[in-house]
Amino acid sequence: MSDDTKPCPMCGETIKAVAIKCRYCGEMLGPDPRVGEEIQAGPPARIFVGTGSQRRNAGVFALAALGVIAVAVASGWAFQADHQNVGLGLLALLLVPLFFALRAYLEARYTIYTITTRSIQLERGWLAKRVDHIDFLRVRDVELRQGVVQRMLGIGDIFVVSVDATDPRFVLRGLNDSRRIYDTIQHEAMAAVRSRGVLQVQ
Repeated sequence: MSDDTKPCPMCGETIKAVAIKCRYCGEMLGPDPRVGEEIQAGPPARIFVGTGSQRRNAGVFALAALGVIAVAVASGWAFQADHQNVGLGLLALLLVPLFFALRAYLEARYTIYTITTRSIQLERGWLAKRVDHIDFLRVRDVELRQGVVQRMLGIGDIFVVSVDATDPRFVLRGLNDSRRIYDTIQHEAMAAVRSRGVLQVQ
């Protein structure tokens, strides 16, 4: 095998050293480290690190508050009517809306989005951690969604679709300044496409 070729890490077939996609199995490959060193040199710069806004949970919090009020009123009526067991049972139901509100809060609080000049990283979990990432070279489409309520709250969801078959979609939920972040992702994805195009020509 010459310096101009390399084996595909997926199927093992011999392909050109500068190839970023295997012509045999279709696997997308990163740029060869010997080519375009000016693009690959140095660690990626962080562009954004943050979490979704708790305003995305406004509906959950509102329903939880209504549930707490309803249960409190019903349990108060039961105690006044001398139905102690019913009142205690209703008080136990307070845990249900509080549980859903707490779960929504923790999910937003401990889902961290990191955007660098090379990839998007999503870290989830407050007890057990899970970290996923997608390289901009593998991004196929980016979409910003804002419903009426989200526009009123000043937040938005960004959907990132990749060519990965196992986990093709990332969702960045409830972001403040979502339009700016969306434009940033679009810019970095296009920059990756342009760099890939240069490498293909070479």
